[in-house]
Parts: sequence; structure tokens; C-alpha cells
Amino acid sequence: MQDRDLIVGVLAAQAGFATPSQVLTAAAAGLVDSAPDSLLTRLERTGTLSVERRKILEALVEQALAARKGDTRAVLESLGATPEVLQTLASGVASPPTDGQPPTAATDIPLERPGQYTRLQELGRGSQSIVRAARDEIVGREVALKELAALVVPAEDDSSRAARARFLREVRLVAGLDHPGIVAILELARREDGTLFCAQKLIRGATLQARLLRCRSPGERLALLRHVLDACQAMGFAHSKHVIHRDLKPSNVMVGEHGETVVVDWGLAKHREEPEEVVPLIASSPEPGLTVAGVAIGTPAYMSPEQARGDLAAIDARSDVFSLGAILYQVLTGRPPFEGATSDQILEKVRAGDFHPVRALAPGAPPELAAIAERALQHRPPDRYRDAEELARELSAYLTGGRVRAYRYGSWELLRKFVAANRALSAV
Repeated sequence: MQDRDLIVGVLAAQAGFATPSQVLTAAAAGLVDSAPDSLLTRLERTGTLSVERRKILEALVEQALAARKGDTRAVLESLGATPEVLQTLASGVASPPTDGQPPTAATDIPLERPGQYTRLQELGRGSQSIVRAARDEIVGREVALKELAALVVPAEDDSSRAARARFLREVRLVAGLDHPGIVAILELARREDGTLFCAQKLIRGATLQARLLRCRSPGERLALLRHVLDACQAMGFAHSKHVIHRDLKPSNVMVGEHGETVVVDWGLAKHREEPEEVVPLIASSPEPGLTVAGVAIGTPAYMSPEQARGDLAAIDARSDVFSLGAILYQVLTGRPPFEGATSDQILEKVRAGDFHPVRALAPGAPPELAAIAERALQHRPPDRYRDAEELARELSAYLTGGRVRAYRYGSWELLRKFVAANRALSAV
């Protein structure tokens, strides 16, 4: 099998467009044909791929190849394709089943108890899920219900099954992160019609994005710095559990009525040990703030260069650090570091590392905070903070009057810090 066909096979399986057995069957058919067609053509001819899905898959392949300058082996490596998987695809022979447990089927999820939830207003929706406020009549409290969109529920094609598997993965991943700054999962269940949903703690308040939009001065934005620190500490905990979010942005940070900060929407999150997954592409989104799924994972204005390149194997905790740095940048300047009319324009700037220094846009921004943001936004992952906990320590040092390692102090600045610290000690 040609390298391009190997990429097609891996992406088709990861996107849920074809099962591994369907890919293997099509691959095996190509081995016996005297003039074999491409794997794409064979998958379409057998009815595995619709015309529309073939176009999407072709776009995924082209985007992956462009991100790796046509190096097919580098693309396969970035997709997490192991030598064993590649050998299996190339030979058209299925590997024996493993001893691992298969994913839990949707029918294994307990049914919603009759009359338990009274669904109220819609709070938000994405491409495959809807979040609604609801009242739990059994315990007498309001919760948030996140459920799969109706178009996913009745379908039994591979894409819908993949969407349900991703939903279950998200719920179980977040349920394992017990931290006050991470949205709490209360229950996983399904409705009579098969709709999967999870009950989450309802956070009354507004997103950090909404709070930023209401600010009328740099001082009002700086008052939100504590919430950026809280988000960094929550992500520091997630990173300590080897979980990365991959879609951090102000609209995914909730600021509660009582001042609490909660990181939400973990739909693109993954554990470090999980195999990489590619979900169907949303190409050239006219709305730059929307999440772009596919080879580029995340939200363009806040994603790291490695995410923008589609280098999935390189995405780690430092990619989340970059996104947190972009949030801090917006707090300091009033705008995200990368802007453009379309997602493609923004992605190009992200890949080039093309952003203005903080104090070029906001001369009055504290220089120490500017240094923290710009270190988090470094183009090369090794030049950033190691993880969100290290970034949180820098922000905490600034807020408590300590020394910020990313900032180069002058002699007078160090003297003023020394005097201020000694005055504080004398007052104790």
C-alpha cells in the first residue's frame, strides 16, 4: 500500500468514517487487483464512504500533508500510527484481538430515572452537544445537563458511534479530575430514546470572555487576573494527572457569582497515554472564535503553533500553556494575540508566531506580566513554561510581590522590591 493510502486509512478510522475492518478489507482488495485503485476510491465504491465524506477525508489528507511539507512518513508519525498499525494496513491482514476491554456500549449506560430531571433553558451548544439548565427533582437542585445533539442519537453509522465514544471519553476523563477549578460530573445516563447525557454542577455566572467584553479600562481587565491564575492552577492539576485540555480560551473559563473560577468544555481533552484521534474537519470557518476540529485541534486565536500545524504528536502540556498565555495576553491588551477575518488567516499568523509585544499595544501593562505572557507564547515549546503549574507560580509571584523569573529586573527595580518586602516583614 502506498504511503498516501496509509494516511487515508489511518484518518478514515480515526475520524469514524470507516471501521478498522472496513479499511483492512479495502486494503486487502487492493493487494489482489492487477491495477488497484486508491484506497479512497475503494472505500467509496464499497459504500463505506459517501461522496461528501470522501471530500472531507481528501481535505484532511491534504491539510496533513501540507502541514508536513509532503512528508508522508512524518504525517503518519504525527497521527500516532505505530509501526504495527502501518504493517497491518500495508499487508491487509488484521491483527489478533487484544486483551484490553472494549469501550462500554451506550446501552450499558443506566437509563435516566423517570421524572428525575426537568429540563429548563438552553445554556449553549456545539456541533455535537447541547448544554441545558435542569432541575434534579430527586435532590432538589439545579444542574447543567450536557447531552449529545439529536442528529447523533438515532444514527448508527460509524461517525455517530465515534461521536458517542468521544462523549463517553470526555465524561470519564473529567470525572477523574477532582478539583474545585474543574467542572464536576455528577452523573452519566441516557434517555429512553438513547440520548447520552451527563449532569454537571451548574455554575451561575459568566464566562471570562463575557467579563472581558464588559471591561472599559485596563484596570478593570487586570482585576480579572486572579481568575487567570485560578485557571492555571486548575490546569496545573490536570497536567499533573497527564491530561491536556487542547481548547483553552476565555469562553471556556467560567467566573461564578461567588468569585469561583471553573475550566469547562473538555471535549477535545485527552490523556497523554491515549492514542491520537482526529475528528471531522471544519475547514475555513468564517467565525474565527469557533473550535476547528480535524488535523488542527483547538480554537485558532488561542491555539499553539504545533496545533495550528496539525502536529498532533507534539501537543502536550506546553500547548495548554500557550493558550493560557494567549488568555493572559488578552487580559493585558484587550485583544487576543492572533486576529484575522477567517480561521485560515489566524492559523497562518499562529504558525508564523506573528503577534505584537504586549507593551506595544498596552504601554501601561505591568512589565512583569508582559514578560510572563510572552514567555508562555514562545513559538518553540521548550522555550515556554513546562506546564500550567509553573506558569501559575509566576503569576502568584507577581501577585504577592515576589520575583518573576521571566522578567529581567534592573538594579533599581530589585532595590524597590527588597525595600517593599522588608517593609512588609516589619509590619508583621
